[in-house]
Amino acid sequence: MRKSTSKVKALGVTALSVGATAAAVLVAPSAAFAVADITSIAPSGGPTNVQVTVTGAAGTFLTATPAFVLTNATSCPGTYTATAASPFVAFVGTGGSRVSETRATFTVPTTATAGSYKVCAYGGTASPNNTLLNGATTPPTYTVVPNSTVNPTSGPSGGGNTITVTLPATLSWAAANAAVFSPGANSCSGTYSTSAVTSPITPNTGSNTVGTVPVPVGVSGSLSAATPWSVCIYSGASLVNGTTPLVSSSSAAYNVSLPAVSLSSSIGGTGANLVVSSTNNFLTGATAPAVLTSSDVCPATYPAGPGAGTYGNVLKSANNRGAFALPSAASAVGTTYNACIYSAATTGARLLANAAYTVASPPTINSVASGGISPTSGSSIGGDTITVTGANFPITPGAITASLGGVALTNITPIDASTFTAVTPSRAAQAGVPLTVTTATGTATLASAFNYVNGIIASPNTAPNTSNIWVNIRGVGFQSLNLDTATTILTATGGAATAARIYLVDARGTTGNVYTPGANNPAVAECATPTVINDTELFCNLNLISGAITLNASTAIPNATSTRVQNGTYTLTVVSDGSPAASAPTQSVVSSGSTFTVADF
Repeated sequence: MRKSTSKVKALGVTALSVGATAAAVLVAPSAAFAVADITSIAPSGGPTNVQVTVTGAAGTFLTATPAFVLTNATSCPGTYTATAASPFVAFVGTGGSRVSETRATFTVPTTATAGSYKVCAYGGTASPNNTLLNGATTPPTYTVVPNSTVNPTSGPSGGGNTITVTLPATLSWAAANAAVFSPGANSCSGTYSTSAVTSPITPNTGSNTVGTVPVPVGVSGSLSAATPWSVCIYSGASLVNGTTPLVSSSSAAYNVSLPAVSLSSSIGGTGANLVVSSTNNFLTGATAPAVLTSSDVCPATYPAGPGAGTYGNVLKSANNRGAFALPSAASAVGTTYNACIYSAATTGARLLANAAYTVASPPTINSVASGGISPTSGSSIGGDTITVTGANFPITPGAITASLGGVALTNITPIDASTFTAVTPSRAAQAGVPLTVTTATGTATLASAFNYVNGIIASPNTAPNTSNIWVNIRGVGFQSLNLDTATTILTATGGAATAARIYLVDARGTTGNVYTPGANNPAVAECATPTVINDTELFCNLNLISGAITLNASTAIPNATSTRVQNGTYTLTVVSDGSPAASAPTQSVVSSGSTFTVADF
């Protein structure tokens, strides 16, 4: 440590005791004691009650509570004092705190009045640590200014909008003035800088304190929380770098945010065509917007020479909507990319919005032999629960759609990334129906996955043999059947020999409750006079009193004998050809829904 040969002149005023905090007058000595240099402060201007960060050379701040004084004297006293003679003014900084050996902070006292002050740093308020830490360099200056207000206090990233600035009543617009947007709250510089984001002020007609300021392109936001900017007002005869003084700063930060936008899909394969939309008009003024994909954060402005495959055009259809193809560089599976939307594909163009997109693998379905679908068959009525196994299935509800033969499955429930369950829809009977699974990442198809077999549901499904009732039958494909609508049942001389028919089949027959034509025909009654409502519903009349069918032993064809149907359990079945000579007619499968019980109540 070097020691000056000059001493502090008391000017007839005694020093305050250690720990004094009141503002007072400082002595202006001819030299100072110093161990290091204070290289900068930030901010260097603004209102009171602002925390200032002081940066010095290595080893500058060695005590936990350094002391700070703001003075308009010609130089800093060599040792800490809060007393000096007029005309010098000083204010004691509060809350001095060491951050590291090169940085410390203090708060500009609320008692400080407008003006420019040298910042004097000391090791402490008492000996031996009360020596001046400012070195040979000129002490940095902090400019205390009154607050102005801005309205609104928030806006979109990239500017393009206008705010109103109102100065305090003690100020008015000078011949030359400018607003500077400085990143961070309370971040104004004490003098104007040509490197700042500057915007002109247009005073309102008839007002000396109210003006409008266009927010420049460089005022951009981040991808997470709102980014604060200080609005700093400089005024003087001209705007001179490092000279034109700060006269006011915004009382509240101007917060910049990227507008909330959404993609038509946030996950998918490579090269996807996507729609970007928002409730905000984020594309206003952009005639040829561009998209840039990045696995890192979006640059605030469009970079020079973007990498190969990272750039694409945005097809703007409205101020809040556009479409683009995901650039080819976004191809790493499992990687989330930022789709960065810019006002143009021009270096320096402003960032308008950002949305995340994750590249993922398309779904796959296991083979039928490996349990890709289970069970592999079901009723044409639908309602069967199936399990589908494969890979790359999203577990988010609603993220999977699937179909059997083009008819959508319902109640799709993800179990994990390789399994989901679903309920089959109703569909005409068909073997080898393909299963298709679609997610945001692609589509997979399993050929010949499922067999749809005929099935019906009868209501009512029980009645006494003293009744002649209409039965409601639900199934699939009724409109394609050539149903015999005659009121008489099939006999040797009556009815359409090859028409589709609805039989009550005896479960006690030689072939069980499955209909077989000819001599072994177990049909015991016919549900006659069918009336088709639509392809999935019909009504027919079942006469249990005198509608029983018996076989003619000599001709092996059924006869109507006016016989009462006996009590028992039967099955209703719809057959495509109900004649005794039919060969392998298609018929509805036996199911609990087709069971019909004849019994007394």
